[in-house]
Amino acid sequence: QYSPSLAAGLEFSLPLRGEQTSLRGELFTRADREDRSRTHSDVRELFYEALDERFEFRIGARRVFWGVAESRHLVDILNQSDFVEDLEAEHKLGQPMLSLKLIRDVGALEFFLMPYQRARTYPGPNGHPHLPFPVAAEEARYESQLAQSHLDWATRWQQSFSGLDYGLSVFNGTAREPRILPCLRRGSGFRGTEERANCDIASGIETPTSPLPEELTPILQALGLAPSDEAARAEITRQVLANLVLVPAYDRLRQISLDAQYVWDQLAFKLEALRRESRGVYSTATVAGVEWSLGDPFGFGWDLSLLTEHLSDSAANAARYDDDWFAATRIGFNDAAGSQILAGAVADHSGNDRFYQIEASRRLGDDWKLSGKFRAFGKIPADSPTLFLDQEDLFSLTLERFW
Repeated sequence: QYSPSLAAGLEFSLPLRGEQTSLRGELFTRADREDRSRTHSDVRELFYEALDERFEFRIGARRVFWGVAESRHLVDILNQSDFVEDLEAEHKLGQPMLSLKLIRDVGALEFFLMPYQRARTYPGPNGHPHLPFPVAAEEARYESQLAQSHLDWATRWQQSFSGLDYGLSVFNGTAREPRILPCLRRGSGFRGTEERANCDIASGIETPTSPLPEELTPILQALGLAPSDEAARAEITRQVLANLVLVPAYDRLRQISLDAQYVWDQLAFKLEALRRESRGVYSTATVAGVEWSLGDPFGFGWDLSLLTEHLSDSAANAARYDDDWFAATRIGFNDAAGSQILAGAVADHSGNDRFYQIEASRRLGDDWKLSGKFRAFGKIPADSPTLFLDQEDLFSLTLERFW
């Protein structure tokens, strides 16, 4: 499927009083011919900042990135993912927040207050990836009675010394990644769908409270005046599938995380680890690996790096990252156009459920940039919840113009 789109962005920085205070912004919009859900606009950033040698204060919409790993940004928690832009959560929505960073000789301590949670975006029926059922984002469930208006907070400590950079973070608020609930569509005629989608499917399709007398049912079926039991079950199944939607459920989340990178000669050792609690269930996750910078081993004038990482996650819904390995190669061609390529793959411990990706970019003159991405899924087990990705390989080509 070919799906052209047009996107535009605007970045600006306006000094307000010397170099210590400013207004910074990044606006984004996209129009997509095939996927109406991908036609959207967002204030990626729009905030006021005041900087000093001892503190940094910011208020407004921002994007804040945490982490050091390549395969999965495990500890990056503050911003919501823009799934209509990228399935791998590389693009983030702007998050309203207030932050204060205290800078001292022993490190930096930053506090965040976030008064509103951004809901995740999803592709439409004609978008990529093609989901097995429609997503009813407007039916989203929230554990907090305040829904998206729950006041979230986070804090982060950062320190660097002797080749080691690390950050220790705490987050308490509404989860950015939702659970996905299969539900019966609002207004579908099933029980409990009069006011909103019914996520208790069993109650929606249960038999009527006053069924036909058992002795009368076979007589009506024999006369052709009532469907057979098998036909009735098949018809109910057809109606359920025709009215099934996926509803995001955002739980409360408490999380403590660590990200660290230690550089020793040509090696960079990387670690992201966390412990989280949601709905009374505790889980842990890690991404640990190494990047080896080989320089120019073949005399081509290229910079070559090899990367490998192990991913683990004990959460029940972490099917893609429960025990996986990532391997990749990064090549920088050291030319005037800044050409570079990153090719890698992720596979689980059994070698199944593989994921391949190649990213490349190159400047064209002073004002243009050409980027390409290829993504493919292979050997997904038939019982995997990600089976719908089996036919969702992607090749994208992006041409950017800068002014």
